[in-house]
Amino acid sequence: MAINPVSMPGEIIVFSLAIILSYIILKRDKHYKGNQFFAMSFIFFGLYGLAMFIYDLGISDATIIIMHLSSLAFISMGVLFFVISMQIFLEGITVVKKPLIRFFIIMTIIIIIIVISWPKGVEVINRDPVTTEKNVIANIIIVIWVYIIMFYNTNKLSKGLKAVKKENTEIRENIKNLYIGQILGLFSPFWSVVGNIINIFNPEIAVYFTSMIYVFLALVMIKMTLTLKNRKK
Repeated sequence: MAINPVSMPGEIIVFSLAIILSYIILKRDKHYKGNQFFAMSFIFFGLYGLAMFIYDLGISDATIIIMHLSSLAFISMGVLFFVISMQIFLEGITVVKKPLIRFFIIMTIIIIIIVISWPKGVEVINRDPVTTEKNVIANIIIVIWVYIIMFYNTNKLSKGLKAVKKENTEIRENIKNLYIGQILGLFSPFWSVVGNIINIFNPEIAVYFTSMIYVFLALVMIKMTLTLKNRKK
């Protein structure tokens, strides 16, 4: 059984944080839809960390492939719920009925199905340590789509911040904190891209870059939890 001392601690930390912080958020106000969506996004991020942990164990070729494909689905759904939760904070629960948000939901599901069904999306080269050859196009599709919805969210938060009067300090502070959380979130896929590129030339070094994904996922979840915990009911 393979052990990856660089990335595996980060994977377990992200999974553990996701469970703990989801509980804290829902305990603060389980009836607020924004909190529910944030908790779901954290759970998906946690499942991503868990899937990658099992992936790194190198139990079998089939397990590695299934966990890799599952991780792509989990991170995509996590980002989708993350973006929707912030939009609920800005505009209320009715935002989920907007055509663009519905389009995001449908497209995310379609892209996940396409990527998971992609022929030879991932091939196992070695199990100890786990070394795989991933289809670059399939991974790029996921990253591009994730960035599209996150940039949309960043733009909406920026406009929302500008629209709020300076006298409304509490609302401005909350939106500002959400904006900071989203900016931190933009870095996680970035390290995934960098890690996958370096992996082509040097897999041993690449793991240090891909491990940064877990650092920024953890920072995002902690930042959002603190923001929502301080939000008045």
